Amino acid sequence: MSIPDGWEGILEEGETILWQGRPVTGVRLGDFLGLPLIFGLFFTGFSLVWIAMARMMTRGEAFSVFPLFGLPFLLVGLYVSFGLPFVRDYLRKRSWYTLSDRRAYVATEVFGRRRLKSVPYAEMNILELEDGSPGSVTFKREVSVSQYTRRSRNGRRSRRTQTTTTNTGFERIEDARAVYRMIAARREPARAQAAQG
Repeated sequence: MSIPDGWEGILEEGETILWQGRPVTGVRLGDFLGLPLIFGLFFTGFSLVWIAMARMMTRGEAFSVFPLFGLPFLLVGLYVSFGLPFVRDYLRKRSWYTLSDRRAYVATEVFGRRRLKSVPYAEMNILELEDGSPGSVTFKREVSVSQYTRRSRNGRRSRRTQTTTTNTGFERIEDARAVYRMIAARREPARAQAAQG
């Protein structure tokens, strides 16, 4: 079987494409709900109180930059509360998904930069289906742990640990159940074969 146009140098010899798709785009009300909204609203409220209090303290002055120190916090709060769903939708609009008989591919093109991530079946450490229309299939979870030192007000240093979780999968696709079944049928045999050899 010949390699499809645009896949030269990417697919291995004999690798066959089983499914291709793109995420369903658009922002829904549910995209705004969750922990980012709570955190963002708290940040926004904190910055508004800061700006108001600083403005009251400098009321007699014609121009004071002190209230402006709250603006970065206000912008971060608004971004986390209301901007993040639009950024995620922007990324979905520039994503393409492919499933072959050997691996899954997630391609993105953001600001002219193309990126292709491939995950072989043997490296798929989870398999989760978020059912619905559209639905999502997550097949790899990476957890990175970083440590940093923090100094308290009394000068003591303490080591802190920060954990970041990154999921890879096909987000908001129309035929999530069918794709989930295709991955499930190939994932376990591939992982078992990798464990033996």
